[in-house]
Amino acid sequence: MSRKLIYLALLIFLVLSSCNNLFNSSSGNEPHTVSYNFSDLQNNDIFLIKINKGDLVVNASDSGSVYRFTSRSVIEPVLDDEDFPLVLEIDLEFQSSLEGIIRPGHPFIDDFNANHPLPIRRSGFTSSPLASPPLSSPPVHNIGDKKNFWVERYFTRGDWLHRPATLAAIGTHSNVWVMDGDTEIPKDRAELVAQLFDIIYPAATALLGYEYGGGPGGNGGIDGDPRVQILIYDILSAPNVVAAGGYFWGKDFYPFIDGIYYSNEAEMFYVHSSQVLENRHGWIPHLLIHEFQHLIHFSNKRWLTGQVLPTWYNEMMSMMAEDLVYSIIESSTSSPITLEQVEAFNPIRLGTAIGFMDNYHREGISDWNLIGNASYTNAYIFGSYLMRNYGGAALLNRMSLNSTVGIPSINQALAELRPGTDFLDTLYRFGEALVSRGSSHPGNAAVFNRTVTSNVNGRSYTLRGYDLYSWNFALGAGGSYHPRVSARWIHNLEPIQLRPHSAVVHSDPAWINITGNITIMVEPPLNPNVEYYFIVR
Repeated sequence: MSRKLIYLALLIFLVLSSCNNLFNSSSGNEPHTVSYNFSDLQNNDIFLIKINKGDLVVNASDSGSVYRFTSRSVIEPVLDDEDFPLVLEIDLEFQSSLEGIIRPGHPFIDDFNANHPLPIRRSGFTSSPLASPPLSSPPVHNIGDKKNFWVERYFTRGDWLHRPATLAAIGTHSNVWVMDGDTEIPKDRAELVAQLFDIIYPAATALLGYEYGGGPGGNGGIDGDPRVQILIYDILSAPNVVAAGGYFWGKDFYPFIDGIYYSNEAEMFYVHSSQVLENRHGWIPHLLIHEFQHLIHFSNKRWLTGQVLPTWYNEMMSMMAEDLVYSIIESSTSSPITLEQVEAFNPIRLGTAIGFMDNYHREGISDWNLIGNASYTNAYIFGSYLMRNYGGAALLNRMSLNSTVGIPSINQALAELRPGTDFLDTLYRFGEALVSRGSSHPGNAAVFNRTVTSNVNGRSYTLRGYDLYSWNFALGAGGSYHPRVSARWIHNLEPIQLRPHSAVVHSDPAWINITGNITIMVEPPLNPNVEYYFIVR
């Protein structure tokens, strides 16, 4: 095994697949096995972590298995067999059912933003492709102005309408438009969106870079307007059926061509009406920074450099940006919302941990299958793990501003902040973080419960630690641990398929709360991209 990680501190230690084996066995009809002996345990739990470091799916039969284990122990099980399911039932609606938060995306948008051919660069403009030349002076808008926008009648249907909207609020960094004839948005709600975006914009751009045409000396980009356009309307997939909380679509950077590009020719993004109503105070900044990151990402990684954008990487970066919302609002002296309102929409408290527990084995880090909200929960959890263990907000900053995308971008950022560390190193230790709980842990342990503060371009960004095993975060109530919550992502010992770049945790009721000794015999993986190790907690 190429990646070795051993430490003993408190009640945590690791036994890697390349060391501490007692003997190999391959005689007679017995399969080839490697045995591991765990001695002098004191009320410890054992977990088997499997890592697929490759970019292809590994079949269950090739991923290795526990052949046998023998115990010379006193075991006081706290869990039953039913607490370790083979494959947990997916709950696609879990997160979207909470507080009306809607995330499911638009596959056409994902494909377009990732890899749609860029237009031919117009003569006289060598730095980037432009939908239209920059205006000599920015457009002047006033509250109450009307403007038509191209939107789909129903999301993903391709039935385009040119509909009027009214300018409801003007901020320093945005114009907020509300679609005529849709859900009525009170004036103060539109103004709240503009106020929150004015707080988010300087913090986000210091971290992520500017949108196309934005920033000091910017020419306003596609529409010549230094403000970002935000359109609030009813984003529906059918009558009265909400399709998405919001979206960014790179088509708006292209020139309008009837039947091809229904472009609004502006740096803009879209927000569903329901997401800005009265009970959504704390959710709005999450939504704004998520979509704004997509706009910046497309501007700098696709539009200016022509790179193909992996959706998993783009969405993970938006979720990483969301992770910093609390810190951004906390640092503001003019926030119209409270920290309590922001915290109420903390992704972990909204069920991200539960959604991840139930579904993380179904999608690897570099997958994006859009399995409901599960894809977003996986992106959030891995991104939050990266920042809390490998550089904080500075890691996101390096990823956003470097000249690569996907795994190479992560590798480049890590090389600057953690020389000698790469993406596969972080993936390898991801399983370690998944079984870490509590607040006491060695300084070099991979954990979620670590608070990290970074200074980027003169701004301070703080990520608060959290404990995935706590009711307080996993279920939004109480503060104690519960075995069934702890076991949601722990599979039994039956091998399962390993998705690309994934980590899966296995255990058994007989491996929980052990005092004494136990020997575990493992049939090693047949696929060379699979590595494994044990954690004793």
